[in-house]
Amino acid sequence: VEELTRAGSYVNAGQVLFRIVNTEKLWIEFNVPVNQAPQIKTGDQLVWINDSQTQKLKVDFIEPFLNEGEDFVKVRCYVKNEKLSIGQLVEA
Repeated sequence: VEELTRAGSYVNAGQVLFRIVNTEKLWIEFNVPVNQAPQIKTGDQLVWINDSQTQKLKVDFIEPFLNEGEDFVKVRCYVKNEKLSIGQLVEA
């Protein structure tokens, strides 16, 4: 049984922190300024700029809280992986 790594846990060099099982479907998280957040609803469309091409995405999730010190709301869209790298910066 593998032990879960949690915030504040100590880790050793070479220790497995997490496993990625399937990268065919990913989510993209966008940071929306707090003053613009009330205008966004689940199901709304946004235009994703990907390698100078555009693609319409649907807002699937809006984080219902703010993390301490953040002045933005996180908005999530689920996508099929089209040559995205985990942790890649994107724009919409």
